Amino acid sequence: MQRRELILHLIERKRLGDIHAVAEKVTAIGKVLPQLPGAPAPQRQKVSALAQKLVAFFPEIDEPADAGNQAATEAVFQKFQRVLKELKELK
Repeated sequence: MQRRELILHLIERKRLGDIHAVAEKVTAIGKVLPQLPGAPAPQRQKVSALAQKLVAFFPEIDEPADAGNQAATEAVFQKFQRVLKELKELK
């Protein structure tokens, strides 16, 4: 199961406290993403900017998830999905 699907699964089942570990892994991916080879020069800046958004994802979702705030957690998850969509469109 991909991280996105796992987080969605946890949100749908209202297991917000379990999001912490998965979101931490997303942040780790964001930290190494700009260092991966393969992105053409014009896209590197965009990849770097999107990677920073992934790094910011953990604290953004962790706070409302830990507080049990379903609506706020879902809103942050929607932002996360938009970042993933932008990354996918860079291919």
